[in-house]
Amino acid sequence: MVGAVRVERKYFRCVHCRQGVIPFDDWAGVGKTHLTIGAVRLACLAAASWSFDKASEHLAEFCGLSISDQTIRRVADAEGMRAAEWMDTAYAATTAFTRAAGQPEFSGDGTMVNTVEGWKEMRVTSLARRDPGKGVDPCGWEEVEGRALPAARARMVTARFADCEQMGEVWKTQATRLGLGDGRGVSVLCDGAKWIWSQVGHALPRAEEVLDVYHLSQHVHRCAGVLEGEHTPAAASWARGTLMDLVRHGPGPTLSRLDNLLARWDTQRAATQKAVAGLIGYIRDNQTRMNYADRLRRGLPIGSGQIEGACKNVVGRRLKLNCARWRPERARHLAALPSLQYSELWQTYWSSKAA
Repeated sequence: MVGAVRVERKYFRCVHCRQGVIPFDDWAGVGKTHLTIGAVRLACLAAASWSFDKASEHLAEFCGLSISDQTIRRVADAEGMRAAEWMDTAYAATTAFTRAAGQPEFSGDGTMVNTVEGWKEMRVTSLARRDPGKGVDPCGWEEVEGRALPAARARMVTARFADCEQMGEVWKTQATRLGLGDGRGVSVLCDGAKWIWSQVGHALPRAEEVLDVYHLSQHVHRCAGVLEGEHTPAAASWARGTLMDLVRHGPGPTLSRLDNLLARWDTQRAATQKAVAGLIGYIRDNQTRMNYADRLRRGLPIGSGQIEGACKNVVGRRLKLNCARWRPERARHLAALPSLQYSELWQTYWSSKAA
């Protein structure tokens, strides 16, 4: 902020082996990047927030640090790799979560990232602890949608490229590290992807599984658009009534009504039949995960907002910039930096580095 500060330092070289050393750099903690740990931290913070060229510009403007975009890229890649390993293995990374009060919540989802190998799904995991909110009687969708839940006391978010079975093993390891055991008392809130429920059953077999009500709402509204016309008052009314029946009474009455509706139509209405049959299949596949009324009365969430926010803030905000295309390993490393921020572990991680 006061301009450049010039520091003179001595360089020594052995006349026999020709190896050189700068004692001041060793004392100051300056590595091959010529950055101290404090400058590395600022470079990583900027890299997690903006593209590398913008990060270079903003660092110069904010604090007078002149670091090239390529140096920031190299530093963020190397530090992101270490941060990802730290989140997966370090005891300090789990302390805040294991000591926090509140009921554990688990969510998993994926978001596509443009890589040199084509579009690949980066799978995001969110674990949080939150106190129950005020109980709600699901008498109307507006009351359900407008309720405010307490903020999470602790959360831990990770992102990686992995197949279904690998994610199941990752989740099982995380459950053990975080003291979740077999999942008893854990709420699992996810969309209707079958691979997620399969791997959750492997990692947290005793958890309470909950179908995200907003994904359910999307399927209901899609069907309503086919039945009553896209964006019509009749479609909105049909979707609202169907959704409230599912929230208040569970899937049984709605499935019976849809089955009767499907049986009355002839085969000439193929599009309508397909829409209704698709909704029936989605509800039937997830009917054990629609205990919404009971959860609302207990003040527990029925939507997976935690994971949607994680996908947006950890992956989308940084890795989905215009024209961005990543090497998969570098995308994984860079995603670890906003994961630290979103998990509120940024200070903890850098404190351990300074020590």
